[in-house]
Amino acid sequence: MRGIGAEDVRVGIRTGDTSQRERAAMLRNPPDILITTPESLYLMLTSRAKEMLSGVEAVIVDEIHAVAHSKRGSHLALTLERLEAHVRANAPAPNNAPGRHGHAHEIQRIGLSATQNPLEEIGRYLVGPRREVTIIDAGARKQLDLRIEVPVESMAEPGASTAPVPNGTPTAPRQTAGPQPIP
Repeated sequence: MRGIGAEDVRVGIRTGDTSQRERAAMLRNPPDILITTPESLYLMLTSRAKEMLSGVEAVIVDEIHAVAHSKRGSHLALTLERLEAHVRANAPAPNNAPGRHGHAHEIQRIGLSATQNPLEEIGRYLVGPRREVTIIDAGARKQLDLRIEVPVESMAEPGASTAPVPNGTPTAPRQTAGPQPIP
C-alpha cells in the first residue's frame, strides 16, 4: 500500500494454504484488510480467529457471480449472516447507537461483478431478505468503433491495381499481396 498514503494499513491473506505459523501471527497482529475465501471465512468463525473479526465494518465479495447461484454461494450467505451476528454480539453498545451504515453495528456488504444480471437479484442475495440494497450499476456499453483495413486495393484480385491510369492504357498489375520476389 506504499505510494498511496496507506503505509500503516496491514493486509492479510487467509486461505486453505495459509500455514499454522502465519495463522498464529495473524491472531497476534490482526490485519486491517483481510483477503480470504468463503470457506476460510467460515473456518475462522468457528475458531479462535473469530475474535479478530469482531470489528469488521465491510465485506467485499469480488466476482460474486461465481458463487451466487451455487451451493458455495448458499454457504457464503449463511457465513455472512453468522459474521453479522458475531459482530453485533461483540460490538460495544454505547446506548445502542446506530453505526455508520445505518443500523447498530451492521456490516456494509459490497458485491462486485462485471457480468452479473439481474443486479437486483444478486443484490438481494448479498444483503439477505430483510435488508435494503443499494445498487450502483457502473457498467456501460462501449460504443463500437469498427474499421476494416486491408493491405490490398481489391480483395477479389489481390495482385491487380485499381488505380486510374492517366493516359487510358492499362499497366501491369502491381504486386501488393503475397510473396514478393527477392531482387
